[in-house]
Amino acid sequence: MAYNAVNIASNIINKMREKNLSLDHIKLQKLLYFFAVEYFSINREPVFEQPIEKWKLGPVVRDVYNEYKFKGSSEINEPTYKFTFSHGRFTSSIIEPANLNEDDNVILDEIIDKYGGLPSFRLVDITHEEDVWKEAKPKIERREDALFYTTDDFKRIVGRRN
Repeated sequence: MAYNAVNIASNIINKMREKNLSLDHIKLQKLLYFFAVEYFSINREPVFEQPIEKWKLGPVVRDVYNEYKFKGSSEINEPTYKFTFSHGRFTSSIIEPANLNEDDNVILDEIIDKYGGLPSFRLVDITHEEDVWKEAKPKIERREDALFYTTDDFKRIVGRRN
């Protein structure tokens, strides 16, 4: 089942707040990525509707980046709001968490337990240790666009972990 990564970000934000763990934009992106890898290792399919891109500081879901970039390096304590225009007026509502099934919720909890307490740049280092990122590094440094994690990349990443 593919989820919207922006909604999963809300799940992560809420769970991190409940555990009183700090969360910034970098850590949010890395937790999304680790969730995607673990989900793929079990289900053999991508977890998000959106692609994950290869950026200088590691994996990034651009839609989530766009929702939270206004926070800069500040703490993220609550999901952001979405704005809609309907019937001649704007409305705002908080971006709701995804309705995860029990198995996927367990995966997300395990990812947060394993990585949520680590510093953001330690998570960056972990993603930079993967061959898939190392191989893309020259293109990343040249700021090439459209560098996405592919299904084959996830197969390689999962294969190295198992």
